[in-house]
Amino acid sequence: MVILLLSGTAFMIYLIIERVTHRRLTRQNLEILDNFPIFNFDSTRIHLSSNRKSILVYFDSGCEHCQYELNQIFINKNSFRDSDVVLMSSELISTIKIYAERNCPVELANIRFAKINQTDAYNTFGSLAVPQIFIYGTDGVLIKEFRGETKMEVVLQYL
Repeated sequence: MVILLLSGTAFMIYLIIERVTHRRLTRQNLEILDNFPIFNFDSTRIHLSSNRKSILVYFDSGCEHCQYELNQIFINKNSFRDSDVVLMSSELISTIKIYAERNCPVELANIRFAKINQTDAYNTFGSLAVPQIFIYGTDGVLIKEFRGETKMEVVLQYL
């Protein structure tokens, strides 16, 4: 009985250490925008400009909060003109394309949709909320992160 209790306790401690280590590593990954595994629809890697701010938005097409957030980005598209905006999802490419065609009829050079593998998303960003916004400066360093639906006025303050 004592051995079973000690084994269970040791296993729980191991899981806690594993989780803390993963959080620390993902926090380090997030701090600097460098080779995130984000892909265009043709499976080529997206490389973000080093001389513009970058805004990464993780979304799910079925999420009402995400739909509102993306709609606000397109309404305020002129405010984002000096930044690269990547709207990324771990959904199927076909699902992302259908969403983009239905909700974003105007193609903009600086705003694009992208695919991120769910495992890569977790390994890079850790546990993600939808929507989640990451704003990086021209130096590639994280300026601000927003989890969940965020008022666009607040987001725009960091551009």
